[in-house]
Amino acid sequence: MTQLVQTIILGLLIGGVYALLASGLTLIFGVMDVINVAQGALLIFAAFLTWWLWKETGIDPLLGVLITTPAMFLVGLLLYLTSVQWISGRPASTSVLLTFALALIIEGAMGLRADRSAGASRGILQLLQSLVEAHSERSSGS
Repeated sequence: MTQLVQTIILGLLIGGVYALLASGLTLIFGVMDVINVAQGALLIFAAFLTWWLWKETGIDPLLGVLITTPAMFLVGLLLYLTSVQWISGRPASTSVLLTFALALIIEGAMGLRADRSAGASRGILQLLQSLVEAHSERSSGS
């Protein structure tokens, strides 16, 4: 029964994140006439930045959001001023290509950083596999 309740709560939380992402895409497209495919990568980058603050400084992640949010605002403003504003008035496919490229760059940079923080001999996939195995061992032990 506990697992059912946890699954329902997790489903509602993930659904909430999807709803926020969808409303953000709709708002951005409605106001700026830009389809921002990089929004998910920016969200994950913000989470990665919050995790990094917690790991390096010990700042609680909930308090770290107070630092991460203005930092991500500045990142978004910088991306807008250096790239997105130049494609206004162009077809929507242009914004899709540009923001997809930005997403690939952001994800690549996070992959390089995660690879370095995990150690030279371990890649991000091996790190994720070890985390899943540790979680499954913990779950089966209880």
